[in-house]
Amino acid sequence: MTSAQKPPAYGIVQLDEQELAARLGDPRPCAVCGGEEKAPWAQLGPFTAVRCVACGLVWVDPFLTDEGLTRYYAGYRSARVRDTRLMELRKRQYELDREFLQRYIAEGRVLDVGCGEGRFLAALSDGFDKHGLELDPESVAFARANVPFGERIVQWRLGEDGFAPAQFDLVIMRGVIEHLPDPRGAMQRVGELLKPGGYFFITATPNVDSFCAEVYREKWNQFQPAEHLYYFSVRTLARLCAAFALELAAKDYPYLETPYADVVNDHLTVLRDFEMIQSGRRDQVGKSPAFWGTMMTVLFRKE
Repeated sequence: MTSAQKPPAYGIVQLDEQELAARLGDPRPCAVCGGEEKAPWAQLGPFTAVRCVACGLVWVDPFLTDEGLTRYYAGYRSARVRDTRLMELRKRQYELDREFLQRYIAEGRVLDVGCGEGRFLAALSDGFDKHGLELDPESVAFARANVPFGERIVQWRLGEDGFAPAQFDLVIMRGVIEHLPDPRGAMQRVGELLKPGGYFFITATPNVDSFCAEVYREKWNQFQPAEHLYYFSVRTLARLCAAFALELAAKDYPYLETPYADVVNDHLTVLRDFEMIQSGRRDQVGKSPAFWGTMMTVLFRKE
C-alpha cells in the first residue's frame, strides 16, 4: 500500500482516491493576501498543495467541498477516543499548552472554537468562564454529560454563533485553524468577538516554515490534505490576523518538552531521511517523526 492509498488517520470513514477526487471543490486564491500566483508545493493522491508566490501561505488547492468534508469526518470522535495512548499524550500536552497560555491570561470569559469534548477547556484555570463551539454532535453530547460547564458547549459554527461583539477575553483554536475552509472569515469573527486587550490563542497547529515541512513535503507528518486544508507559519498567521487588529504577542515551537519527543531517534531518523532524499531515494522515506519546529503555538492580542 502506498502512502497515497493509506486510510485516513484515526480510522475516519475511508474514502478511496476516486471518491475523494469526486468531492474536490474549486481552486481558490490565497486566503492571506488574495494572491492568484501559486507554485506547486506537494502532491499526494488526488490532492495538490500550492504555495502563494507573494506571501508564502501553503494550502490544498482545491480541497474537499463541505459535503466531502462532512463525509470524511463521519465517525471522527469515536475513532479518535479509541486511541487511548494518544489520548493520554494529549492530556499531558494540554497541561503544557495551559502553562504557556496562563502566563498571559488566567481568568475571564473564554471561547474554545472546535473544542471537541471540552477537554482542553477543562484543563484551564477555574478562573475562566468557559464556553465552547463544536460541530460534532457526539462530542457536544459527551461534553454536556461529563464536564461541569457542558451546557455552555454548543453545536454552532463560528460566524453563526449568535454571540454579540466584544464578549470574550480569550478565544482559543487548538488544532483547528488548519481545518477551516475560510480562515480569513474566521479571523474576522475572532476579532469581532474579542474585547479590546483580549487574547487569541492558536496552538497544536502545523508550522509550514519548519525544516521537516520543507524537506519531507508530502511525507511531512502534518501533511494530511483531506483535513488539513491550510498550512500557516507565524509570519503568514501574523499577516492574516493583523488585518483584524490582532497583533502578535508571543510564539513558541514546542518539541523537547512535549510527550511526543524521542530526541535521539527523531534526530537520527531525520538525518537518515535527509540523506536519502538528497541522494534521490525519496520513495524509500517514511513519514517524518516529531521534530523541533513542526508544531507552533502563537498568541495574539486584540488592539
